[in-house]
This record gives sequence, structure tokens and C-alpha cells, in this order.
Amino acid sequence: MKVLIICLLALQAFMAGAATTNGSLNEISTNLDQQCGSYCYTLLRSLVQSGEKAKNDIEENAIAIRDKDNQIKVLQAKVAELQANLELYKEKENQYEEQIKYDNDLVANISLKMDSIRNKVGQIAQINTNTNTTLQTK
Repeated sequence: MKVLIICLLALQAFMAGAATTNGSLNEISTNLDQQCGSYCYTLLRSLVQSGEKAKNDIEENAIAIRDKDNQIKVLQAKVAELQANLELYKEKENQYEEQIKYDNDLVANISLKMDSIRNKVGQIAQINTNTNTTLQTK
């Protein structure tokens, strides 16, 4: 766009120089001078408006990016909190698994002791039966 404006200004200067050599060109030069000036003004105004729009778009994008950055920070904080909670849950799970293993071992130990007691009760009952039978036979 800058090149186009420079070319138009050069054309305008050329036409102004040519107008001084010939009277009929002077009328054409004035007309072209007005048209070039009008076109340059319109082009400049259009560029300024485009620049303002681009500036506004950049500002809106910057605001949107800041908002997204803030959302990302909030989500990262939530992820960190969830990871910390996950670690706590893993520790508790390990504690519960250890407690369950301990309880299972305890139940197995109690079952073995109960079996041992049943066997001893059975032996005592057998001894009593044998003793009673022996006493009755005597």
C-alpha cells in the first residue's frame, strides 16, 4: 500500500511538472491532481480504518488470550489438587490393603488355633471315652 501511495504521489508530481509546459495539460493536470488527491485521501482513510480495526482485533485477542491463560491456570491448579488427592488415596489404599492382609492373616491364624482346639477337644473326648469304657469294663 505504501508503494501505491508513493507511485500516486510521483504521478501527481509528474503531472504537475508536465502542466507547467503546456496550457491544455494544465486543465488535465488540475483534474488529475484532484482525482489523485481524492484517491490518496480515500486510500489513506481506508488504511487508517483497517489499522484501527486490526488494533482493536489485537486488543480483543490479547484479552481472550489472557482469559484463556487464566482458565489454564485454574485448570492446572485443579489438576494439581486432584493429583495430590490421588496420592493420598493411594496411600490410604495401601494402608487398607495392609490392614486387610493383617486381618486375613489373623483370621487364618485364629482358624488354625480353632482347628487345634477342636483336635484337642476331640482327643480329650476320645480319652474320656476310652477312660469311661475302661472303667466300665473293670
